[in-house]
Amino acid sequence: MKTLLKLVLVVGAVVAAVPVVSYRTVRPCGMLEKELVRRSERALAAARDSVREATAVLGNEARDAADAVASSVEHLASNLAAGAAAAKVERMSARECAGELVRLKVKGE
Repeated sequence: MKTLLKLVLVVGAVVAAVPVVSYRTVRPCGMLEKELVRRSERALAAARDSVREATAVLGNEARDAADAVASSVEHLASNLAAGAAAAKVERMSARECAGELVRLKVKGE
């Protein structure tokens, strides 16, 4: 019985400590940077899909060429978006990053 009680106490302590430790190690600026990159990648994927739909009627060769161009543009734009997000976050404080992250997540702007 004592062993079970000790085990429950240890598990309870770990469960209570995890939120505190994760709060201490969470970086709002890193989270904001990832969210900005994720949003730009979603927009690029939507643009790529619309190009695929538009070129579907032109045939396989045109679709393959459009896919190749779209892939190159997507990689370039993704790298630029990642750099822009890193530059934006670099100039912000943790409080500003947290506020911007809340604005993006909650308000959906």
